[in-house]
Amino acid sequence: MSPLVTGSLAFDYLIHIDGKFSDRWPASPDTPFSAAYFAPQLTRAIGGCAGNICYALARLGEKPLMMATAGEDFTPYISYLNSLGITTEQVLILPDFNTAQAYMITDINNNQTILFHPGATAQAHRQHISSLPPPPLAIVAPNGKDGMLQHCRDLAAAEVPFIFDPGQAISVFSASELMTCLTLAPYAIFNKSEFDYFSRTTGCDLTTAAAMTTALFITHSEEGSEVISNGQTITTDCVHLGDTKDPTGCGDAYRAGLLYGLLRGWPWQPLLEFSAVIAAIKAMYPGGQGYPLSFAAVDDIYRRQFNQALPS
Repeated sequence: MSPLVTGSLAFDYLIHIDGKFSDRWPASPDTPFSAAYFAPQLTRAIGGCAGNICYALARLGEKPLMMATAGEDFTPYISYLNSLGITTEQVLILPDFNTAQAYMITDINNNQTILFHPGATAQAHRQHISSLPPPPLAIVAPNGKDGMLQHCRDLAAAEVPFIFDPGQAISVFSASELMTCLTLAPYAIFNKSEFDYFSRTTGCDLTTAAAMTTALFITHSEEGSEVISNGQTITTDCVHLGDTKDPTGCGDAYRAGLLYGLLRGWPWQPLLEFSAVIAAIKAMYPGGQGYPLSFAAVDDIYRRQFNQALPS
């Protein structure tokens, strides 16, 4: 089974500041201010939502098909992706473009601000899912807006089940565009703040949004996650395995878990729990990729955390 993963490829700059963001904020949000932070740690890594999701899937034993756009500066990393078992025939390398750049700035409380330069992701609409054999499952992860809209329409037309994951790209969509994507997608996922933005923008509350999908997933960071399906809400707690070193990519790791379990038709409860374990493993390591992961390791942690085996 080879799920299709559409989304961004990026170079991530992981910046950790020595303090809290709030230390420099003015008392009133309307007060003009300029803030400077000391950043003793900076790491450059390969990232992007498609890259991070595919990394986790590959480490779990899947062979994901990545559809993404990158700049000419990304070419040396194609062999790295292939070495992981990630199929990259649908990675479009664009001359005269840079690969997207993401600056993840994290404070001592693991609050995070992301600055994102889209680079080649703005050309995602140049790729067409209709040219591929229909995959069993797909995810439309954060990418260029035009590309995401096109991918949602193409997957729906091909009757391919997929997850709509607007993520950090949510603010570039209009209310009607968000509603269109939600209508087309059997599954959708938001973190709590993203869904709050979605609800304010569209006027669509949680109950209404959930009724439009087969399953609506909402993640709540340290407070766990939930899925609303067929009028029922199922929740799971966050899994803690150790100190959080870096939250970058935890959401992508979680989404990889969802794809893995959905491909196998798992019930909602173990699906949420399995995804939470993968996110917890990722949280102990910096960056969105490169952390140690295997199905055997996840299975062992799952058994110890939840006192039961994963579905067969």
